[in-house]
Amino acid sequence: MNKLYSRRFDVDFYEKDEKSWVVVSHLVDDAHDITTEVEVSVPGMDILEAKVVFARYPMDCCPMIEKNVKRIVGLNLLKNYNMRSLLIFLGSKGCGNVLQILSTGLQAFIYTYYPHLVRTGRMSVAEWEKFSVTRLRKACLGHTLLEKGEARMSHGGAPT
Repeated sequence: MNKLYSRRFDVDFYEKDEKSWVVVSHLVDDAHDITTEVEVSVPGMDILEAKVVFARYPMDCCPMIEKNVKRIVGLNLLKNYNMRSLLIFLGSKGCGNVLQILSTGLQAFIYTYYPHLVRTGRMSVAEWEKFSVTRLRKACLGHTLLEKGEARMSHGGAPT
């Protein structure tokens, strides 16, 4: 089997200060080199700033999506980001690639930030588990089953 193409996503998380983090997501493939940078308030999860930078793109109109990226400012990752981002970035006025980059980074941020609080002793394992079944309930199969008592969390070395 010959590999013909690759598509790479990288996500980095930066603690800007105690009230906000920055999520930098990057997509590289044969036609694209796109980076998004989103500042998120913590612990509230409101999007404070958002931008996209196109270093390589297949069509001259691709950078037009930059104005849509500003539309996610004010959305909340726990409340309304998922559905609103689909409306903003899918279809004839959107960009599925930018949606993928943003979603990859921002969804991962939720599951990076709160476990970070546990690892650094700013949230207990019990608080994280309660948060998972209350604020993140039905966010995925695991949380749905956790809420029903049909799954257990792994805490990867976190203090219990």
